[in-house]
Amino acid sequence: MMNAAVIDRLGDPPAAKPGRRPEPVAGETLVEIKAAAVNPVDISVGAGTFYAAVPEPPYVPGVEGTGTVVASDAFEPGTPVWLYGGGLGMTRPGTLAELAAAPDAVPIALPPGSDLVAAAALGIPAVTGWLAVRERAGVRPGESVLILAGSGGVGLAAVQAARDGGAGRIVAAGRNAEALAIATAAGADATVVLDDGAEEITEALRGACEEHPPDVVVDPLCGPPLEAAVAVCGPDARIVQLGQSAGPTATLASGDIRGKGIDLLGFSVFRVGRAAAGEALAAMLELVAAGSWQLPYEPVDLERLGDVWSELEVAGSGRRIVALPGGGSR
Repeated sequence: MMNAAVIDRLGDPPAAKPGRRPEPVAGETLVEIKAAAVNPVDISVGAGTFYAAVPEPPYVPGVEGTGTVVASDAFEPGTPVWLYGGGLGMTRPGTLAELAAAPDAVPIALPPGSDLVAAAALGIPAVTGWLAVRERAGVRPGESVLILAGSGGVGLAAVQAARDGGAGRIVAAGRNAEALAIATAAGADATVVLDDGAEEITEALRGACEEHPPDVVVDPLCGPPLEAAVAVCGPDARIVQLGQSAGPTATLASGDIRGKGIDLLGFSVFRVGRAAAGEALAAMLELVAAGSWQLPYEPVDLERLGDVWSELEVAGSGRRIVALPGGGSR
């Protein structure tokens, strides 16, 4: 047996209790989990509202985590790894447990000595933000960058990826003013609170960008914020669209798209090769180790996870919870 977070009924928070130890079959890797961050998808799956998978309770949630290999035909025991996807927390037991088994193709080896708690705190949101800025948009030194949802994990990583990539001006916009203060500390030159309609947001963004219309926009929101971003973009801007937290649709002016020569680029981290995702995470871990990366998170034991679960449903809170299945948060 092992300690695990278990959801007994969809809609209820997980409870820490003894669970069955995974028994990996051929082609699977067994990992001792060091840390597992809670993602919005975990909340949706647990509520029974996720479009792609609704597991049959009881089940162990957690779509990603970090740890060390216990047994595998693909990795040496003790190898530090990051694992996400592969049905974890959806069609198979997830990472919010002391042990997790995943197909051999799922774990991504991390550099020896990696801070696995920091790696979990970065995880999917930070890798998304980094790759959206550095790879999909290809930010260039001196460019102006607008980060929508700059108060969340993706946005905060995008701000820092832009700063590290030499951006000239960075504007972070989001719904949580307190969380946006972290974006300022991380390198944003200006912030905008998104609490109005498209016209008001447009004017606020234009004022924050000053004489530097965005060359790059990172958009996890869609809806009115994307409409406003298109209106304030500079010529030949690249917009990386990667979410719909503000709504699934947006009405974009054809004249702006054509007249400015805007490139609208879709992005999903789940379409990125695992090697590229691992390289992005390793690059950010180096910056964390050097003290040049803001990484706010709250460590919790599995016993406390149920207490904070419902609070994570608040969109734009900027709160990153990292569970430590082996304890150690106190």
